[in-house]
Amino acid sequence: MNEYEVKDPTKYQVSYEELSKRNASILKTITFGISWAFLFFSVLQVQWFAGEAFAAYEEMTTEEPFYEGTQEECQASAMPEGCEIRNFNGGIWWSLLSALLVSIGITPLLIGAVMLTYRTKDVSKQWRDSTFGLLIVSLPLTTIWALLWLICLPFTWGLLPWGEWSVNWWKIFPFGFGIIWMAGLPFIAVVTQFFKKLANPEYNYDLGKTDAEDEHSSSTTAEQIVPEVANVTANKSSYVESEIPPKPSLGGRAIFVAILAVIMMIPGVIMLILGGVLAEGFIEGEGSSNYSLEIIDEDGLGDQGFIIFIQGTPGDFNGNGVHDYCENVIVNATHSGAWMSDPWTGWSSYNGPDETRQVFELQAFHDGSGCDAQHWPKEKWVNEVQLVKLGRACYGCMAGNTTITAEYAHDFFHTNPPGMWIQDAEKVHESTVLTIIGAILTGIGTVTLITIVLVKISKSKAAESAGIMPSIEEEKEVIEIIESNPGQPVRFIINDPPKGKDAWVGIYPASTGDQDHGDRWSWLRDIDVNNATLPGQSAGRWSIRVFSDGGYNQIYRLDFDITGAHGNAAQLHPADGHYKLAPEELSWNEHNDRALAMGGHLVSITSAEENELVARIAGGRTVWIGGMRKGSGNGPGADHWCWCDGQPWIYANWAPGEPNNHGGNENRIHLYGQNKLWNDVGEGWRGPAVYQLPKEKSIQSAKKIQSALKKSSGKEKANFWDSVA
Repeated sequence: MNEYEVKDPTKYQVSYEELSKRNASILKTITFGISWAFLFFSVLQVQWFAGEAFAAYEEMTTEEPFYEGTQEECQASAMPEGCEIRNFNGGIWWSLLSALLVSIGITPLLIGAVMLTYRTKDVSKQWRDSTFGLLIVSLPLTTIWALLWLICLPFTWGLLPWGEWSVNWWKIFPFGFGIIWMAGLPFIAVVTQFFKKLANPEYNYDLGKTDAEDEHSSSTTAEQIVPEVANVTANKSSYVESEIPPKPSLGGRAIFVAILAVIMMIPGVIMLILGGVLAEGFIEGEGSSNYSLEIIDEDGLGDQGFIIFIQGTPGDFNGNGVHDYCENVIVNATHSGAWMSDPWTGWSSYNGPDETRQVFELQAFHDGSGCDAQHWPKEKWVNEVQLVKLGRACYGCMAGNTTITAEYAHDFFHTNPPGMWIQDAEKVHESTVLTIIGAILTGIGTVTLITIVLVKISKSKAAESAGIMPSIEEEKEVIEIIESNPGQPVRFIINDPPKGKDAWVGIYPASTGDQDHGDRWSWLRDIDVNNATLPGQSAGRWSIRVFSDGGYNQIYRLDFDITGAHGNAAQLHPADGHYKLAPEELSWNEHNDRALAMGGHLVSITSAEENELVARIAGGRTVWIGGMRKGSGNGPGADHWCWCDGQPWIYANWAPGEPNNHGGNENRIHLYGQNKLWNDVGEGWRGPAVYQLPKEKSIQSAKKIQSALKKSSGKEKANFWDSVA
């Protein structure tokens, strides 16, 4: 297997006629793509939006300070001539629009490039549709998503530009534990999936159909099959009534999504805690009436200033519309440095130093609220002392020193000046950003986990209602043994075969390596994976191994024993014949008709030993057995059930809560191969079955019962057992 070759490479290539059509289509697509790109980039100039976004990014991240104003003001502030203030004017948000427009402009050219990669290959329509879906839809959307979370929102929240590390170290938490993963994982996943698709085409030959058949089957599925299913189920209110079992949940994907949700929640909770701690902290010197504080303002845009709390009780007890505590205390604040008016807006402007300017303003609740009694002030408790917000000092101040003092309006009532508790508003702003991001990450993670749980519960209930145990379906083996008798071909099923023309499977002694394959292997393209066979082997421990390519990239392996009692023709007592697994998915009546035609019937089980053997033959599948309900009542015993071959009802192995005759039409039995339990189900359910062959005496009884069933109807059906007595 170190050297291999494709047996017939022409089966993976398109016909000459199809190749001619593709060449013409590629030429048209590329020609249109060039014209389309010219329209977008030369006529419409969509790159302007990207230029604006880059200019805004450069303006906001440059280390050189800029001020808006006259040349005299710039010179007075010792700044370079001709400078401007850096304003966050929203230009960075143009990056989202530019990503969308650029992707639209280059999409036809990219489509042509992808078409060139499979020009001569007979790839399936499903592969083409999924590849172009990733290219046209998923890549642009995830690119915009990444720009939103990595660039636009961080600038809006103040996380960018980064600034000095010693001051902005805390930004590693929102970026390293949340934003980068949230923004980058979808983009990386889509890009990886896209190139994986290009590297591993899916061929029509591997799917067992030509390109024309593929197109036809796609059309048939969309236009014919769906309406037929809809007509069948239109008047049904549940899976049970329409007898269509729900699809098993994608456990692997659900686990992956749940892990991502937890990854989001962990940093989200951390940021919520950090945000809460920062929001509650005060500057050293709590309770002092005089503060001298330094503002650094390293970004040159102005500082958030300081938030001032005092000890007091909210309330307008003198009825003048102002909280009394605001009238009792006077705060003065001055600043030695320059300041920005209307900071962080499009019309902010630079102002020179003015140490006589009052930089304190009353602000009990929010900006502009003053101390109006209509607004309840923010409150905090420190060591059982009630604090109320009085106002903010030095909002928009630039680098310099700030002096804040407090005194009572009427000294004769107090011997000591009032104390102040001051918060750094920059840190409060940082705490708000952390809290918002933490809430978003935690919320998304929590909602995702809740959704997964609800979907899981919903699918479990739907599966139970349909008479299917989801745990069994989900635990279905990738490789399932159908028959393995000494010296006879080993029959098996591969439930999730790898795609590609060079995947292969072999049978090996369990203790040997992958190179010891001899002539015991086959290309997957040459076998039916739903009923595959490999050469017969002697009794012992063996393994079936599946490889994804022409080398030894093993992806599946199943170890099993070959014994005389294992397989789909397990021997019983000579008087009883033998059992046989019928893997085709048919209704109960269809299977029973086939078994009768073969001289047998669906299996009857009258002991725990027989039940164990039938479960082994089922090989983990859910299979039909020959149990039939008597009349319309419900119960587990012989009063309500019989075997189709007339055997006495002396044994049962019902699952908990069964039989329940859900919907009033569950009149047959299937057996869960993995846990050996029984469940009553409607006879229209489709699945494999176990036959009992032959048994002459039981054949006559079975035919007599089936004949009576076909003749009975309405009220006669409840009493038809009298006719077969």
